[in-house]
Amino acid sequence: MSDIKTEIEEEIDLLHYINVVLRYLWIIAPVTALGAIATFFICQALPPKYRAESRVEIFENKAVQISDTIDEEFRSRKFNPLSRHIVLLEGDALNKPVEDKIFKKYPELENYKISPIGIEVIPVKGAETSLLDIRVDSFNEDAALEYLKQVFTDYENTRLKENEKKVNETLAVLNAENKRLKEEIQAAQDANIKFKTDNNFIFLATKSEFDKKYIGELFEKANHKQFEYDLLHEQLKNLKKYPERRDFIFSQIADTITSSNQTGYFKLQPALVRDIGDWKKIKVKQLRIKAKYQIKLKKYKPDHPKMREIKDELEIITVEEDAYVQNIQNSLEARVKILKAKRNNYLKRADTIEDSFGDNAPLISQYENMQENLSNLVSLKNTVHSKIIGISSLKSDKYFARVVREPFLYEKQVWPATLKISAAGMLLSFALCSVIILALYFTKARKYNFSKIIQKYKIACLAVIPRFPASKMKKDPLFLNSLSKGSTLTEAYRSMRLNAEQGVADGKIIMFTSFGPGDGKTVNSLNMALCCSWTDKKILLVDADFRRATLRESFPDAPKEGLLDYLKEEKELDSYIVKSVAENLDYLPAGHSEEFVTELIDGKKMDELIVKLKQNYDYVIIDSAPATRVVDSVHLAEITDGTVLVVRSGKTSPEQLEMLIKRLPENKILGFVINDFKSADVKFAKEQYANYGYGYAYGYEDYKKEY
Repeated sequence: MSDIKTEIEEEIDLLHYINVVLRYLWIIAPVTALGAIATFFICQALPPKYRAESRVEIFENKAVQISDTIDEEFRSRKFNPLSRHIVLLEGDALNKPVEDKIFKKYPELENYKISPIGIEVIPVKGAETSLLDIRVDSFNEDAALEYLKQVFTDYENTRLKENEKKVNETLAVLNAENKRLKEEIQAAQDANIKFKTDNNFIFLATKSEFDKKYIGELFEKANHKQFEYDLLHEQLKNLKKYPERRDFIFSQIADTITSSNQTGYFKLQPALVRDIGDWKKIKVKQLRIKAKYQIKLKKYKPDHPKMREIKDELEIITVEEDAYVQNIQNSLEARVKILKAKRNNYLKRADTIEDSFGDNAPLISQYENMQENLSNLVSLKNTVHSKIIGISSLKSDKYFARVVREPFLYEKQVWPATLKISAAGMLLSFALCSVIILALYFTKARKYNFSKIIQKYKIACLAVIPRFPASKMKKDPLFLNSLSKGSTLTEAYRSMRLNAEQGVADGKIIMFTSFGPGDGKTVNSLNMALCCSWTDKKILLVDADFRRATLRESFPDAPKEGLLDYLKEEKELDSYIVKSVAENLDYLPAGHSEEFVTELIDGKKMDELIVKLKQNYDYVIIDSAPATRVVDSVHLAEITDGTVLVVRSGKTSPEQLEMLIKRLPENKILGFVINDFKSADVKFAKEQYANYGYGYAYGYEDYKKEY
């Protein structure tokens, strides 16, 4: 099912690209035509090239073999046997002298800036291992034909010279190798004779089976001592290195010694075992006294006689415990030294006996190695000698070459291919123009694509607000009341109101914020308040953009005192609220700007104000500052019931919206509103969001006006 879904999505994406190209075909088509026309005229301006061609057959002379080994190596390579001949025919070593001859005869060819002569060697399809087509292109027909004939003649001479050079080089290497092997064989034979003379091949028998068994027992005892040594030595080293962990490490040592002594892997002195047992008993007694002290401490003070008595008892038992530890530690250190000495003694005795074993065994092994080395040298020399004989018999060419099809000229020019180049120019122009248009289109469309944000953060688009003239707002900030209630703009704000009310559920405080200034949060908070006031509910519009207070421009007659003044003074709230700026709508100004705005918002009085506003109004709409610029909006979002994020169409990017979401408490975000949506934006947004069902561009084609 998921595979089918992926295929459908890929098909939709492909159709989307095609749709964009078709939409801008009025630009792409003329550019494509211009590209084809331009390449056509360029082809007409270029000088024509003519081609001479010939077919030759090249095959190996089976009567001549360099050597079986070399030929086998050649056949094992995974490439065309004619590859070397193609390299020779196309190489500068062969073609440069031929070019010089042709240029002397046809000097006008040197005036061309483009390469005047070109050679191409192609294996014939179906006979790639024996037949080659040789093609020569030139601006002069006669020069092309003459060049082709001359190059084949010179090729045969070059091939013979190369073959002779290869044979001589191979012989020189093989002769040097043969001489070196002779010297090594003679030296090996002399060494063998001397070795036999010096040692007389008198080899003694090995020791008895009893000696072998005894050595095994010595090694086993040495291993036991080594095990015990490693065990005790490491623990004693840790005891000195970490004195603060003495009790833990010493307890490990005691447990290890006790368990090993019981299993019989190694035996300790009875006195040491007894000391360890006594230490464990003292340790238990010490822990019991400490526990008793802690219990009594709950009942008596530390200076109480009974507590001092317990302390004295604890000090005595601690001194005894330290004495036992020191005594055991000294015994173990002595034990470690003894173990090391015994282990070394066992190993020394075993080595002494083993040294007397088979004194002549190394001599036998050495002689066998010398014989094997001599045999390998003789075999290698025979192989090299056979190669020398095979190569020395090579006196003629290794290959036969003959002309299958005589050199001829093509009837028409082969370059430039006007139709092909014009078609390529047309396709290239079409591709470049399409890529540029797609890049520009999707760069712009990316600003309208909030689908990943919606899926990632599970937030919705509450409404799409169409563009309307700014002059309308300046002349009459409440102009929304004068519009037809069936207009696109009023329907958009009704959609915002419905989605916001459903989002806050039983809540009443709704805050508007944005990523930055100019996104339209003030306009949308005002129009949202007006839209809510159309019902019979009582609405309060609060200006909480304390640093700019743009909402104040919509109510120039309102007093400047407001929310901040209320938070820092002791007046009643009603003295700051402007009543009935519109039907069912009151207004609370921002007040005078204050350095400690954040502290005032975080105060208890702000919490009390929120409670009062919920009691007195059905909905409170707050216009706040951009949340990414100041921290005021973040604090307000924490105490409100819901937050609406305003993004400006074509300006606010998905990355900026994501930064805004991360800045605010996610559980308070109701969704986002796309502001200032234009008819021109439909082509960027409609396809982007068709699969998500928000209807960004719904019905815009039916409206000549946007509001």
